[in-house]
Amino acid sequence: MTSIVTELRSDLHRSLSLDHLWQATQGLIRHHLPHRSCSLMLDIGDGEPARSHHTVLDALQPDYLPANSIAISRPFLAAHPRVRVYTYSQIVSEDPDARQRRIAQERHHDEWSEFVHLAFWNEARLDTVLSIRRGGSDACFTADELRFLEELYPDIDASLHRMRVLEGERRRLASLDACLARLPIAAMGIDADGRCLFATAQAQRLCERWNHNLGESHQHLQLPGGIAELLDRASLRNGLWQFTHPRDAALRVNLLRDGLGAEPQPRCPSFVVSFAEQQLASLPEAGSVNASLDRLTPRERQVALLIAEGLSNQAIAERLERSRRTIETQLGSIYRKFEVHTRTQLLRRLMRR
Repeated sequence: MTSIVTELRSDLHRSLSLDHLWQATQGLIRHHLPHRSCSLMLDIGDGEPARSHHTVLDALQPDYLPANSIAISRPFLAAHPRVRVYTYSQIVSEDPDARQRRIAQERHHDEWSEFVHLAFWNEARLDTVLSIRRGGSDACFTADELRFLEELYPDIDASLHRMRVLEGERRRLASLDACLARLPIAAMGIDADGRCLFATAQAQRLCERWNHNLGESHQHLQLPGGIAELLDRASLRNGLWQFTHPRDAALRVNLLRDGLGAEPQPRCPSFVVSFAEQQLASLPEAGSVNASLDRLTPRERQVALLIAEGLSNQAIAERLERSRRTIETQLGSIYRKFEVHTRTQLLRRLMRR
């Protein structure tokens, strides 16, 4: 018995959802307090509970369902702010009208003759009530049972607080995801393993276009093909990497390391992938340019495309994280392959329609 109770308490402490919390709480109560029905009423505030969980173990009527209300207790709670544990008998001893409120509230008011409530507060506002009900001649709760509930109260209270924090975080993240998805930009967040953390609608469209033009068919969002190999390199240091689609010159992506946090994370970096989509009209004619670029190595092709954008050698070196001398060497090779001698001549060749 002791090991079971210890395990149930551990389950209560580890619970990460309301269903798990309710299951662990019910298990603990069943081991210590025989009862007919039990309810967990949540999000009470200034009105009636917005949510509830009910368990009926020994009902007199087959269709009995406990009332989702604290109307019987409300005057008592107002007179005893922040009370933690109280019984129906205590309420009636101070407020005889409680019997009439019970009859008005419950169709099957003979299902129980006594209850004990655990009231949980969020600051000065009542947030949650755990109700345990008994019927018959042995309905009263003993001093030992009430002491057990007093001891159990901090465990349940801490678990409910954790649930409130987790639910608030889930709502915040859901709202953030919805907001990010509607942003008029093409961006997605990924972790160090390439798992997608979020993606805007435009990013999903361009990601599908990227992979489709690589001949890859995916039924769900995938990291753009050709980017994954940059993650190992990008994880070593901060920076911005650019990658042009090998078959669609109008499409490229920027990879920004640690774009999702205020502080760089050396061991668990995150990345923002943003898409840049150019209009085909602003690009060189596809046939002549692709034929020309085919002469270049992948690294030379990157340099040539940045030259076409009007970047200087120094800007290209910073963008690609190479030395200026390396860029100048690659530029010399590009001149030879295009049979030109100046940057202006190269630009004309690249931009020729």
